Amino acid sequence: MKKVTLSTILGGLLLVQMAGGVFLNFRFLGIFKSDIFTVDMSSLTTALGFATLMALMLSFINVVVGVIAAKRFQSQQPIFSLLVILVASLGLILTGVEYANLANYTAFIGDVQAKGLHELSESMEFIRRLIVSERNESHYLSLFFSSFSLFLFYALLYRATRIPKLLLAFAMTACLLQLIALGSTFFQGPVIVSIQLPLFITQLVMPVYFILYGFRANSNGIADDVKTNSVLNSHEEI
Repeated sequence: MKKVTLSTILGGLLLVQMAGGVFLNFRFLGIFKSDIFTVDMSSLTTALGFATLMALMLSFINVVVGVIAAKRFQSQQPIFSLLVILVASLGLILTGVEYANLANYTAFIGDVQAKGLHELSESMEFIRRLIVSERNESHYLSLFFSSFSLFLFYALLYRATRIPKLLLAFAMTACLLQLIALGSTFFQGPVIVSIQLPLFITQLVMPVYFILYGFRANSNGIADDVKTNSVLNSHEEI
């Protein structure tokens, strides 16, 4: 039976992260756009709990990517390996902040419904907008650092592997475009959606490459990777 490699695990995790992120942000969180006066609070709090757990797990994948990169390339690129883990960890922390803000918004809606309000006063609307703004800013900030950790990861692969440089250059450029798209929000601008497509393509192509060819495909396309079980025999379990 073929042994599972670290690159196969990483590729699978990145595909799960992409699919889960699309589902979470464009489908599952839709309930939070419902009318605050009529939305069912039981459904809202349940959605908050599951969304928080899902978001934290998806963000944690970037930390796992950093750990795998460190195990594979620490001897070659120790500083880069550490940076990937540190930046991914910061993204995870910011994801926690984002969902703490979403919890504040849920509590606000619960308070509005408990008071039997059917419209918001000027001061209440100001508070609502403030809470929503805090959630959105923390959301974009967490995505920014998660994308930055991916950029560092692909830069690490560029320096430490024989993966085609053109492929990795495209991946790094896609991450930079994502940083620009998200960075626009820091200046009170909208997310620049038109330049996010390359990252979507990257997060489909690169995981498939990792699964098929590993981290260090040679000129013949034969994977030259470390087997998971041999690594776990000499290191602590991931």
